[in-house]
Amino acid sequence: MNLNVRSTVVASWHAIRHMIAAGGGSIINTASIAGLQGNPWPRDRAPRD
Repeated sequence: MNLNVRSTVVASWHAIRHMIAAGGGSIINTASIAGLQGNPWPRDRAPRD
């Protein structure tokens, strides 16, 4: 899971540099709501490192 979080942060960081140079912009990060509900196979639903 660390890889997925880190890749989102790094991609956003690179985008921010371009957005500042362009005068602004927006970043919208989305996630699944599947984590709000329990299920019998949590490992199969989570990203793997």
